[in-house]
Amino acid sequence: VEINQLNARTTYSVVVLTRDTKTNKFSGSETQLTTFPEPRPVLNKQLEDEILTTANTKRDVKVGWANPSEWPTDSPSIIRYECFSTWDNMQDNQTVTSNGVQLPGIGGFTTITARVTPIVYGQRMDSYIDEKVYVTEDSEAEDPDNLKTGNITATSVDISWDSWNFNSKNVTITVEIEETGTSLIIREEHDLSMVDIAKKHTVISNLSPHTEYYLFIAVFSSTTEYKNELSRRRITTASAKPSGEIRNLAATKEPHKILLSWDSLEDETFNGDKKQYRVCYSENNDKDIIQCDNNVELSKATCNVTESSKSTITIENLTPATVYAFCVAQSSSGGIGNASRISVTTLETSPSEPQNLRIIPNGTNIEVIWETPASTNGLITGYRVTVTGYRGPDQDTSVVTLLEVRNSFVFTEKIVGGEHLNITVEGKTGKNSWGESATAHFQTKEGTPDFAPQTLVPSNRSSSAIVITWADPNQPHNGRLIAFNIAYGIAGLENNKSVVSVHASQHSYTIENLMEDRLYIVTVQAATSAGLGPSSAELQVETLPNVPGHVLHLRSKPDGTSITLTWKIPGHFGGQKPNAKYIVTYKKSPDGNEETFVAEEKNSASLKCEDNNPTCRSVKINNLDAYTYYEFSVVVDMKGLRSPRRKDTKRTSVQGETTQGN
Repeated sequence: VEINQLNARTTYSVVVLTRDTKTNKFSGSETQLTTFPEPRPVLNKQLEDEILTTANTKRDVKVGWANPSEWPTDSPSIIRYECFSTWDNMQDNQTVTSNGVQLPGIGGFTTITARVTPIVYGQRMDSYIDEKVYVTEDSEAEDPDNLKTGNITATSVDISWDSWNFNSKNVTITVEIEETGTSLIIREEHDLSMVDIAKKHTVISNLSPHTEYYLFIAVFSSTTEYKNELSRRRITTASAKPSGEIRNLAATKEPHKILLSWDSLEDETFNGDKKQYRVCYSENNDKDIIQCDNNVELSKATCNVTESSKSTITIENLTPATVYAFCVAQSSSGGIGNASRISVTTLETSPSEPQNLRIIPNGTNIEVIWETPASTNGLITGYRVTVTGYRGPDQDTSVVTLLEVRNSFVFTEKIVGGEHLNITVEGKTGKNSWGESATAHFQTKEGTPDFAPQTLVPSNRSSSAIVITWADPNQPHNGRLIAFNIAYGIAGLENNKSVVSVHASQHSYTIENLMEDRLYIVTVQAATSAGLGPSSAELQVETLPNVPGHVLHLRSKPDGTSITLTWKIPGHFGGQKPNAKYIVTYKKSPDGNEETFVAEEKNSASLKCEDNNPTCRSVKINNLDAYTYYEFSVVVDMKGLRSPRRKDTKRTSVQGETTQGN
């Protein structure tokens, strides 16, 4: 059980009781416990390297240490130390209240390990262990005077000194080298000969480039070893040319870029700072020419770098279907390493637009000429020519694929005059899609329309006017229609035609001031700036007649059972005179049945009066009843249009009797 919220540095009486469930009696024991001071003492970690001290005698060694950083101020006597020491096959364990123990009878050249454990209020605290090498007094040597490091290269360092005193003749002087910066400490020993010592100079070789080292001076004899920390020197070797080898250099290619990859190398092989991979390339068939060093001018190379942590790089903005030589090398502050090389050809892609596209007219044909694209992006395998609008605005498109590689094409289709032609030319490489197109615009010279206007019909007519309509002629117009010419005249008088012109946007026209009851011939022609096209088929259309005038001076003359009617022709017939008819009606007055007959003006010779007056017409009605009143009327008919009726009444007589009519 844990009892909390007690006072620090306080003694408590703790009793634990046990109850017997059968007798219900308690039994137990009592103990005294004292709480720790607050805060809890710990050793000063900064004094870990100072636990062991150097002995002042030949054989005795004193192990000493510092107090904890937090010490109970009220009762320091309650703190003790346990020191457990080992050396060779010996050991010593002492519990003291002081800050050290004496270890007697220690021989020279001996390594001592000590573990010190504070005990506070009877509680063992954390232990601390240290280790020291004890060198006996009879082989003790001095440090070299004014120890210096001179020239430091990538693999060596010069060491020099002013003087060096030894207390023994049979010694070996050794420089120990400790490499830093790695989890595994690497130590190497370089023995110095007496000749080196006399020269006060030596060179330590076989070091690694761009590596930090600690150098120690150590003195060995048959019985002792002395290694003084004061002789420690820290050096960093110089950078050197990288020593790695680029392996498995490979390329993934596209038309405009290449991805290079290789096996990554260990950092140690770069031998310096600024660790990178250097990649140089140029358009070159010979990969042995490309250089990764600073003499790239020799191969006109372009160089890029990538971090040492990466083993890929993408080179972009390349030309398709082109051979490139690449080199990849390590690069650092020590220089550029050995390069690995490779040659790669980028993939083909669609070409750029053909150059200098020109259109040359040749009669009714055109010749299309062009030059090879500036960027073929591979081997050109053919061209495609597209001509749009050669039979009218955007009406026809001709696509011509030239499987052979040439730079001209004659378009033999009949070209429409006055049209804006759009002509495109595209190239192709391999199995790629068609490339960029070059476009030229060309307007052909205008000509006259090939066809006449269509669907010429009359839409309305009167006695003095005709309305006609029509449609545009079929293509090709051979230019832009600007007008329609309308020719018309009376049938039979074709040499006396009238012509009017209307705008091309107009498709109807009213021909006015015509004669009534006449047959007219009408034709229409379309016109461009080059002239008129063919005439349409002739349209024959008649004007309507007007309502005719009534006959004049209607008279009747009986002759027995016959009556002769005479009249003067009307002032106007409302049409052509030969087309006029006279409708003669008669009946017994007042309620007899009406009889009718027709006399035609075209038979005017049979209608002459006795006096041969050209304006007089006459008819004779026979077989009438004698002594009977008859009513007579005459109406002029012009193609269904009739004049007002003129009437007369007369009584028949016997033969020889004459009756004057009213």
